[in-house]
Amino acid sequence: YSPYDPIDARYRLLHPIPITARGNHCSEHPYGIAAYLPLYPKGTVITVPGYNDNIPASVDDTGAMIRKAQIKWIEVRFPTHQEAKEWGVKTLKVRITYP
Repeated sequence: YSPYDPIDARYRLLHPIPITARGNHCSEHPYGIAAYLPLYPKGTVITVPGYNDNIPASVDDTGAMIRKAQIKWIEVRFPTHQEAKEWGVKTLKVRITYP
């Protein structure tokens, strides 16, 4: 996902600097993970094959669908909407490191 998705354009007018659920500014932290936060305590990092040069990323956000459904998928954040679209939807095995 990207915090600059055109679907969120109205929200972006009111909140020009996207901030994650854990308070990170997306401009300073362009790569990160959105997940169901109760399953992933603060400090959880996930390594996703092929994402961000395989550098582990922190779970710092949650999406509306993730919150509502309390599902166990994750979403990886990209700095641009185009990069997110190019990544697409994937099913991968990831490495989760809990604090």
